[in-house]
Amino acid sequence: MTVRTKVSTKDIDEAYLRLKNIVKETPLQFDHYLSQKYNCNVYLKREDLQWVRSFKLRGAYNAISVLSNEEKNKGITCASAGNHAQGVAYTAKALNLKAVIFMPVTTPLQKVNQVINILKDGKFSFPDGLTGDSYKLHSTLQQASASPVIVESLSTFPL
Repeated sequence: MTVRTKVSTKDIDEAYLRLKNIVKETPLQFDHYLSQKYNCNVYLKREDLQWVRSFKLRGAYNAISVLSNEEKNKGITCASAGNHAQGVAYTAKALNLKAVIFMPVTTPLQKVNQVINILKDGKFSFPDGLTGDSYKLHSTLQQASASPVIVESLSTFPL
């Protein structure tokens, strides 16, 4: 297996095509406070307006969608306390994949409920009642990291 370490403009364009019908086009919002503080124009990208309230959907969907069919058929496993879990859950439902979501026992109930709502009526399971402190890798673990497939999806923000 060859591990890719670089991201090209072609990779970013392909990620954009995979994501364009999945993520919302979110606005830039001028921030008066930061603009004054740093004496420049500062705009914030409003990724909190995404379906899962963060940019994590971009990385999760892009990374999972490029898995082989064999990997997808094994299902998706995610260990996260919130935003990444929501992105993986949304992706698993959108791609009709089996998902197992692990969330630490310290996860706020609001985040737990959001994942449950996303996966309602999907092919999913929550070991130990959704939250737990031990994780078994029995399917493809989708990691939040700076891997090229995550970097290329985050590079789609301005597109």
